[in-house]
Amino acid sequence: MKVTIGSKKLEKIINNEKKLIKKYGVENARLIIKRLDQLKAADSLGIMVKFRIGRCHSLSSNFKGKFALDLDHPDRLIIEPVFEDNIDLSQINYFDIKEIVVLEVKDYHGK
Repeated sequence: MKVTIGSKKLEKIINNEKKLIKKYGVENARLIIKRLDQLKAADSLGIMVKFRIGRCHSLSSNFKGKFALDLDHPDRLIIEPVFEDNIDLSQINYFDIKEIVVLEVKDYHGK
């Protein structure tokens, strides 16, 4: 899959191991790199979801249309599929999604 980083700030952190570890810790840094490698190696988002790679799952509520992959609990790697404009999200086949954007690393669980 084609993987892009959603912001220059996040891209600078992800592309620098020291910054990645400082920001997210050793275990999350290791898992972020692993998840990005898994996303790049997958043919589509459907592969990630079907085989639960990184426990990839769709989100709802404030994150509707986005997906998450597990990192060190409770953090998640939040990604968003790239769609054509004006597409009906209810008709999407995850196996047709070949490009994603990495949005953030976040604990979206209520506090």
